Amino acid sequence: MSSLTDQFPPLRRNKFYFTLGFCIFCFLVALPSTTHGGQYVWGLMDKYGGDFAVLLIAFFEIIALMWIYGFRNFSQDIYAMLGHKPGIYWIVTWVAIAPILIILVFIAAMFFYKPLVLEPDVYYPPWSDGVGWLLALLSMIQIPLWAIIMTLLQKGDTLLDKIKMACTKNDHFDHRLRKHEHDTDAVAMVPTTKMTPGYDNPSIKF
Repeated sequence: MSSLTDQFPPLRRNKFYFTLGFCIFCFLVALPSTTHGGQYVWGLMDKYGGDFAVLLIAFFEIIALMWIYGFRNFSQDIYAMLGHKPGIYWIVTWVAIAPILIILVFIAAMFFYKPLVLEPDVYYPPWSDGVGWLLALLSMIQIPLWAIIMTLLQKGDTLLDKIKMACTKNDHFDHRLRKHEHDTDAVAMVPTTKMTPGYDNPSIKF
């Protein structure tokens, strides 16, 4: 709900009705899980809605945050919120260890994939796997879809210019200049002209 109200501010003025409508919608969507075949529905959503999709989304999120936005910028955000920067353990984990482990688990899950089985002798119909993959793709397709849309909406003469613009922070986003302008430890976000690949924002240099 928070993401919807952030994207569509008018919803905040009718928060009670929006919340009520959202709860009713979730209630109706969950009703099939209470039927005699509810266990089948639950198993389908659990495997395809919270397995492959979650791993792939987590991988792209950490890549976008640590390798495109830049872990030094992220460290400054942590400092602005908590008053201290993350230690080297967290930096190494976020930048290298976590994405490697996530993609390895995803590859292993795809390699050892088997059609869904409810019980040792109770199998799903063949078409249910197609429904499951469609459910998973509804989540996974959002990342490349909106990446393409936001890239095409950028101003630039070439596709490369559009990609650079899409991966570069907006100037008005640097709230630390206002909040910590007298704090020498809380430096501003790294200027795009001084960023280094894989450190601040690898998208500005190819």
